[in-house]
Amino acid sequence: MSGKMSAALDYHIVRLEDPQFYLDDPYPVYRRLRSEAPVFWYEPLKCWVVSKQEDIRFVSHSHQFTASKGIIINEFKNNDQGIVESLYPEGAESLTTIDPPRQQDMRRFLQPNFGITMVKNLEPKVREIATEILDAIPAGEPIDWIERVSTPVPLAVICGLLGLREMKIREFKEWTDHFMAIGTETDKSKLDEHIASLREMKDFFYGEIEYQRKNPQGGVIATLVEAERGGEINEATVIHLCELMLVAGNDTTRHGLTGQMALLIEHPEQYRRLQEDPSLCETAANETVRFFTPTLGLFRVAREDLEIRGQKIKAGEPVYMLYASGNRDEDVYDNPDVYDVSRPRNPGHVGFGSGFHHCLGNLIARMEIKVITEEVVKRFSRLEPAGEPVRLRSVLNNGYLSLPVRLTRF
Repeated sequence: MSGKMSAALDYHIVRLEDPQFYLDDPYPVYRRLRSEAPVFWYEPLKCWVVSKQEDIRFVSHSHQFTASKGIIINEFKNNDQGIVESLYPEGAESLTTIDPPRQQDMRRFLQPNFGITMVKNLEPKVREIATEILDAIPAGEPIDWIERVSTPVPLAVICGLLGLREMKIREFKEWTDHFMAIGTETDKSKLDEHIASLREMKDFFYGEIEYQRKNPQGGVIATLVEAERGGEINEATVIHLCELMLVAGNDTTRHGLTGQMALLIEHPEQYRRLQEDPSLCETAANETVRFFTPTLGLFRVAREDLEIRGQKIKAGEPVYMLYASGNRDEDVYDNPDVYDVSRPRNPGHVGFGSGFHHCLGNLIARMEIKVITEEVVKRFSRLEPAGEPVRLRSVLNNGYLSLPVRLTRF
């Protein structure tokens, strides 16, 4: 066995492959990991776990690690490092699993669609979408926040960003959920069912791309078609990148928007601060991603022997970057377990990952959460629970399946 377990920790306390571990209160365990065993050998998955933000950033930025050998817990739990890649069209390259320099080449031609200028240009449209959706919410009546807001807003935004001709909310949400089921309690037969259901998404994008080769609509699809014409990527990669952006563009933001509402209900004093000073909505969005951390963690695999905090990691050994712990690191934040909407953006967080695979759409996601919060603060004097929320059982994402709320208008 590589490495040693802390005498005070055992595998009944640290249960990374168990969704219930994350639904309970894992933060005391994260604290102990950071204090007692910040580079921890986890025998059930035969992997190292890094829990401090400094080490997560090191692994994320280092060429000594690769993303091509598996990135999610279920790949290592099931001893199948091809689970994520099984979702791709045959012959596709993916931003999630390729390494630099090829990964940086692909980000280069996509980046203008996700940069600061695009975010500024997109914000009025997001506000228009938010206004329409929030104005239609019945005052004082119970609604499911996810159904009414967290799902349609990011879907509308990513559809516009991609340049799609139509928005199919039901289908897009179903495809996203099937894609992200790779992080839930699933076995090989269930996984095959999810993969089969995604054929519809591949067929949809194949038809959309064929149409837009002759009738360009602008947006990311136009960028991808142009890159294909220039020989930078193949057709399978065009289709896969469209799928990936549809999924990532609404899944993480959906969880972020839902987490924001849940946190503001749980912390009414923070909502009052936003009402008194709406300029804090931007820092609140950033604080939500830090505190809530929609993506719990991801893997890299060591390319060569190296050492972190005195622990010798061998070539081929997996390293799990526990983002949810890194975002509560006492060496980085004052009072890290406090949700504070005025918390400065610097130092940053790892809620969108870090390094080579830092989330391409992070600026857009932050902006969406900020805009929705600003528009909620304008309209609603009070936020209340309207029933029992249903949490997502996943080892990949922190999220909800349902969040019943009641919003009181001014």
